[in-house]
Amino acid sequence: MMKEYLTQPIDFGKLTRGDEHPKCSLHQSIAQRIHLFLVTTRGEFRVDPEFGCIIWDHDFENMPNINSWKDKMVLTLKEGLKEYEPRLTNQEVDILISQEEFTDDHGNVSRRIKRRLDIRLKANIRKTNESFLFEETLYISPVWLD
Repeated sequence: MMKEYLTQPIDFGKLTRGDEHPKCSLHQSIAQRIHLFLVTTRGEFRVDPEFGCIIWDHDFENMPNINSWKDKMVLTLKEGLKEYEPRLTNQEVDILISQEEFTDDHGNVSRRIKRRLDIRLKANIRKTNESFLFEETLYISPVWLD
């Protein structure tokens, strides 16, 4: 597999010195771009304030209807990825929502719980029509129990 795409993050110092920047495959490039999209808050990227994941706008939101919240997130992720990752077609996004308890340094279950979002994207690469699968886990909404 030919490595012709620049890895992220871009090392501009390397580029300005004329050094070769590490390269990656098309699959890796797309995965890195999706990861960047998911971990970026909208408004954080000055060049394009719309770039980024809407999930962070709703991080601490009360979710009275978890299915409605999930449907909203799936729809906005599909729209965002359609706009910011045009190398993909036939995108299917799914989010599995669960809660996860964390342990302290001694292995005891902590009183800290976070919502766990398992995001799965299935699509086709536009250039080759190959199947593409991306999975990422995000933790949101920390909850502390008394």
